[in-house]
Amino acid sequence: MNQSWLIMQQQVETQTQMVTTMNNIIGSTLFTTCTIAISTVCLILEKMKTGKNNAELDGIINVTQQQLTLINNEKSVYLTHQSSLQQLLNKQKLALNSALSTIIQQQNE
Repeated sequence: MNQSWLIMQQQVETQTQMVTTMNNIIGSTLFTTCTIAISTVCLILEKMKTGKNNAELDGIINVTQQQLTLINNEKSVYLTHQSSLQQLLNKQKLALNSALSTIIQQQNE
């Protein structure tokens, strides 16, 4: 019985590591996307300085606005899911630790 509970505890720890790793990967991706958006804004400023090719400038501005909207929408969804997953992991850990402690105490009595 103890073996089963220890295996379950290891499973919860594995899930925790997976969620943490995925959060880090997604966070890194968002930073990359933000960097691209900022680079695009810099390109816009350079184009504005030279005053050339306004049609191209309009296209760059449109892409930048779309990118920023996408980032903000995805960030909101991501943070909601991240919070839910963290709460679930915490509940799993507490429940498993409580059950394991009860079993160990019963065996020691």
